[in-house]
Amino acid sequence: EETLLQSSEVLQRDFLVQQPGFIQRLLVKKSAREFVDIVVWESQAHADQAMTHSLQSKACQSYFSCMKNVDGSDVVHLPVVAVY
Repeated sequence: EETLLQSSEVLQRDFLVQQPGFIQRLLVKKSAREFVDIVVWESQAHADQAMTHSLQSKACQSYFSCMKNVDGSDVVHLPVVAVY
């Protein structure tokens, strides 16, 4: 978990905050060994562009290496309906 959190900080600093359309990110714990990363973008186009750029990012590759079975198939894009 410590390695994941350290890689998460690098991902945030060296990749996400530099991406156009990035709004915010939450890393939440689903269970003892499972985490969910929630990233909010201005648009689907911004999210898609960041996903493309992530393939060339050392920060992203380091973060993804902390996870099992990460191939992009578990990435889900959901529209925000309301914020309270």
